[in-house]
Amino acid sequence: MIYDYRCKKCDNEFEEWLRMSEREEPMKNPCAELVDDEPCGGEIVQAVSAMAIGDSIRLGIKKPSGEFNAVMEKIHHGTVGSKLDSKMSQNQDRKQDTLSDRLKKYEK
Repeated sequence: MIYDYRCKKCDNEFEEWLRMSEREEPMKNPCAELVDDEPCGGEIVQAVSAMAIGDSIRLGIKKPSGEFNAVMEKIHHGTVGSKLDSKMSQNQDRKQDTLSDRLKKYEK
C-alpha cells in the first residue's frame, strides 16, 4: 500500500510503497530532508489521508461535469453501434415509471 508521511519539524511530506507490516519503518528514522544543506532530523509521523473507495460519480456523491457529458456525446456520435441513446431512454422510462408509481400511491 502507499502510505503518506510528514516531518513535524520541516513539514516535508512524502509517500512510501510498503507492506502493511512495514508501515511504521519510516517513523523510526529522523527526517533526511535537507534544510540549509543539513538533514532536518525532525520526527516523522504518518499523515492521515482519505482513502479512495469506489467511484464518487457512481456512488452519487458527485455528478459528472458538463464537459465530460459533451465528450461522451462526441464519442457516441463517432462510434458505430453505440447504445447510448437506448440506455438513456431506458433510464428516462425508469424515472417516469417511478414517478407514476409515486403518484398512484398518493391518489389512493
